[in-house]
Amino acid sequence: MNAARRIEDRSDHELVELMSSVDWSRMLHEPVSKDEVLEALSARAELIDRLVRWRWLVLEHSRAAGAAWVEVDDAARLARGDAKAEYEAVLSRQRELGLVDADRADPGSLES
Repeated sequence: MNAARRIEDRSDHELVELMSSVDWSRMLHEPVSKDEVLEALSARAELIDRLVRWRWLVLEHSRAAGAAWVEVDDAARLARGDAKAEYEAVLSRQRELGLVDADRADPGSLES
């Protein structure tokens, strides 16, 4: 892997590969440099950031597929009402920034 490439520019696969490589080296008691460990830590942080950003889309897709908010909370392992609150907060912020149409709304049923 090219060390000059920024973590943010690497694919998900590359990030997981980098993390796994360091993890395996540690488990096999092979030497790992400080730079390798820090790069793996940075890769983990980037992957976590991506997963958090993508969660909003999955919340929306779940609702569009007919899932009730309580089902979304359960699947996302969130407390009751947290999925809806997160979805609405992100949607509101996206509207403010002009990233989505002003009339974009929860695609799910009003009853659920």
